[in-house]
Amino acid sequence: MDIIGHIEGYLPMDSLLLPGSTFEERREYERRIAASFFGQDWQEAVIHRALKNNIAIEVHVMSKSPRPEFVRRCLQAGVRLSVGSDAHALEKVGEIEWAYALLEELKATLWNLFPAESLSG
Repeated sequence: MDIIGHIEGYLPMDSLLLPGSTFEERREYERRIAASFFGQDWQEAVIHRALKNNIAIEVHVMSKSPRPEFVRRCLQAGVRLSVGSDAHALEKVGEIEWAYALLEELKATLWNLFPAESLSG
């Protein structure tokens, strides 16, 4: 299975950055870009293509992307997700807590939307 990584993170924006910007400042700028340009129509198109082509979407810990609402839509649609730390430093390898906490929170929310008794008939 193929995986789309960094779907809303590590965007090509070098010319837009201030010299000396920090890692977190760059990630915040990416979140603003995603909020402005990657709306629900874009998310639905990506989800459709991922399902059609059996492609997973990475939940990327270092950039904390994609946004929670996009991950929720992926879960609702049945898109496979891949958790990755994509660590660039040894001490960051395996730091995936953010992704699993997000997935647990979103799955709990989805479960409350569709309680077991309503699914059993």
